[in-house]
Amino acid sequence: MKVLHVINTLAAGGAEVFVTDLAIALSRHCEVNVWAYGGVRDLKGQSLLARLQTAGVKVTSPGIAKKLQMFSIPTRLAGYINQYRPDIVHAHLDQSELCSALSMYLCRPRPILIRTTHSTRICWPLARKLRPWLSRRYDWSVACSDAALNAHENVLPKSRACAIDNGITLPELKERAVLRRTVRAELDVRPGMKVLLQIGAMRGAPMEKAHDVVIEAFAAGGFMRTSELVFLGDGPRRAGIEARSKELGIHSSIHFRGIVDEVAKYILAADIVLMPSRYEGLPMAAAEAACLGAPMVLSDIEPLRLFASKATSLCAPGEVSSLIASMHYGLDHCADMWQEGEKLIPTFRERFDINGVAKRYFDLYARLVPGTS
Repeated sequence: MKVLHVINTLAAGGAEVFVTDLAIALSRHCEVNVWAYGGVRDLKGQSLLARLQTAGVKVTSPGIAKKLQMFSIPTRLAGYINQYRPDIVHAHLDQSELCSALSMYLCRPRPILIRTTHSTRICWPLARKLRPWLSRRYDWSVACSDAALNAHENVLPKSRACAIDNGITLPELKERAVLRRTVRAELDVRPGMKVLLQIGAMRGAPMEKAHDVVIEAFAAGGFMRTSELVFLGDGPRRAGIEARSKELGIHSSIHFRGIVDEVAKYILAADIVLMPSRYEGLPMAAAEAACLGAPMVLSDIEPLRLFASKATSLCAPGEVSSLIASMHYGLDHCADMWQEGEKLIPTFRERFDINGVAKRYFDLYARLVPGTS
């Protein structure tokens, strides 16, 4: 069986990391190629490309970077599909979903068309408008979580849709005490201070990961007296977040680390992981934190409730006062929450192991491709 994964770019982002992990894990079951119309966009993308190439997964890109070139994507994709002749074309993210659907008009023979929806919200206006049409064009839709499957915006046909949780390459369980000392020294964290960690791209209006709410809560709650805040991730809203932190007088207590490869070491070195998102699909960072037993402050939205336990504290999305209360609770009880989180490590690692997720995808492919089930 031959499978072609289609995604916008290789870059920092949960969907991009997931596609990389999935393609590598699937390559143990079938032949897999990746087609990214925008190519590699940043250092994280270069790392993802290297991982795919090392695993023997071919990556192809026409290198489209300008908006006017976007109109040629369906034709170029169709040309590649007709040359490669995959059994399955599997699209990810709004733009690639639309381009893949349009390319099918030019494909002979037409492969099975599948997509994975990675969020409960559609951010691209054109994709939102065309959602009912897209639902009819796809042979099968996979939602990255039950919440995404049931989201009204996604318009997923129940007879041709299912939920398969996002998976991750399981992080190595390491000695927390050693990593804590190493990372705190690397960050130059002041003695006696606790560490709050947030992971995610700084983008969206309003911001999906709610970095804007986090800095307001950090300032209003007086956390700079007891804690330091670490941001992992980058994006178009970073400059605004940095500027606002200076206005609030908390910039010296915040570490903007940008895009990093070793997220796990920061999670293991933190006291609390913050995930107060306004909306989500199934965040890779939350899955990774859960698989390491880390305590989390989560917004009380459906995609994040699956992580709720004695190791977490829930807050109302977008509300500064609620986030302040949850952050205080987490910092006051972080030692007990780490103990509770460690009890759940086996459960979460079994659920989110990319190898098990890849097997579920392969079984789905086999049911849809004639003669392979």
